[in-house]
Amino acid sequence: MWMDIKKKLSAVSAGVVVAAALTAAPGAGAVTSSPEGGVISPNADCAEESWTTVNVTSNTFKKSHSAYSSVSGAPGVTLSIATGRTFAVSGDITGEVSGDVRAILAGVSAKVGTRVGVTYSSTNTISGAWKVPASYKNGGKLVIGAKRAKGTWKRQMLTRNCKVVTVRSGSFTTPWQQFHFQHYRL
Repeated sequence: MWMDIKKKLSAVSAGVVVAAALTAAPGAGAVTSSPEGGVISPNADCAEESWTTVNVTSNTFKKSHSAYSSVSGAPGVTLSIATGRTFAVSGDITGEVSGDVRAILAGVSAKVGTRVGVTYSSTNTISGAWKVPASYKNGGKLVIGAKRAKGTWKRQMLTRNCKVVTVRSGSFTTPWQQFHFQHYRL
């Protein structure tokens, strides 16, 4: 029986080195054992399989492009962004076809540990407040937005002749599906 290729490939993508050895030049029709004890036929075909992998390179804050998403004030003033307003943060996925998006988002969500989407738009249910420090002589700014995961993705396939090929690839910028607040010195 042929090795479990998908299990080996997932181990390789997780950084595990997998080694499988055949005896040198098995004769025609010879049967060889795999490291797991299964039998490998030299004439075997692989079952075609495909999968999507993602590589998250950064998670950065992006201010909402909606109205009322920021407020500025002088030193000593408490700035706040209230609940009940709708805010949005956009993202992008390049190079994909319709079936890829769900797999890409699932992969990114698993890597960052929270749900992500192509965009995030919601009514804010938490308020944010921040008192501008007296040392900020020019004042400060409080903004609402979301973190966005950025990186690359690729759709790969195991062919019938047991080769891994990249079918398509692209990049992504996907906002986390929760709001965050940040403050800045002016």
